[in-house]
Amino acid sequence: PPVEDRWLGEENLALLDCKNSVERIERDDKLLAHWAKLFDRTAVFRLLSGELVQETDREVFLDYCRSRPDKNASEFAFVLLPELGCYYKEDWDDTNVVWYTDEVVVRPLFDWAVECGLHVLSDWKAD
Repeated sequence: PPVEDRWLGEENLALLDCKNSVERIERDDKLLAHWAKLFDRTAVFRLLSGELVQETDREVFLDYCRSRPDKNASEFAFVLLPELGCYYKEDWDDTNVVWYTDEVVVRPLFDWAVECGLHVLSDWKAD
């Protein structure tokens, strides 16, 4: 499926921010579902006070990942997923970035994203 069928064109620029709408809620729900799936299916680590710490409380982790209108770049979720051999980071415009070295090992992350209704931009292909 297309990543965004309304992506191009000046008339659709407002959709990039998507601050107060049904679509905003849908995007937030999909992204949070993906964070939840990560927590439920693999070990998740993040930096806390300069230390790499495994997340053990699902609700605390989801609160950390939850979208908020006042969230700034320094508050974006950034985690290490050692079992998947990658770093995973929330970014602007509902884009998340994954740094990985082994396409086979990281594949579940992409599969889970698709299961949650997200799109994947890479050379990766769904089965």
